[in-house]
Amino acid sequence: MFGMHDVVWYDGEREREVTLQLTSAGLELSKFKSIRKDPWYTVLDVEAGGPDSLQKRITATRLLALGPLALAARKKTGEAFAYVDFKDGSQMVLKFDKMSEPQVRALFAPYRGSFAKPNQSGSPTVSELEAMDAADAAPKVDPLDRLKKLAELRDAGILTEDEFAAQKAKILQDLA
Repeated sequence: MFGMHDVVWYDGEREREVTLQLTSAGLELSKFKSIRKDPWYTVLDVEAGGPDSLQKRITATRLLALGPLALAARKKTGEAFAYVDFKDGSQMVLKFDKMSEPQVRALFAPYRGSFAKPNQSGSPTVSELEAMDAADAAPKVDPLDRLKKLAELRDAGILTEDEFAAQKAKILQDLA
């Protein structure tokens, strides 16, 4: 379910079939080449809706985002929409064929912690950018492997019991 998804992007007055890619850094729309990249810190919220949601939720922003398509979009079962709200007040509307509203919600769930906070202004700080770069560059290590290595270091006398307990607590907190 994660990774790349073929979607329809309502871009002003037209529908564009594009590929959506979700990464730890943000979302990207492409069609042969990158069309649009939005880092998560520019996203305020993502709401999922079913086939009726487009008709029920027409706002001025959506009307601007979809143009005349806001009123004429066809309703089909087996499709869902994602409404991506940005800090600058703009909105992106994506249609997922063959996905349900809960599936679309689950698709964006792992990234919710990276969204901008409603009171957060401007671009990320240097430390936030460094943390994002480090997270992307760092190899993903299994938490159980990390615990085993820590136990080995403790057993070899390299770590004290307190140092081991502190590192173990961090690893377990990251799992939660």
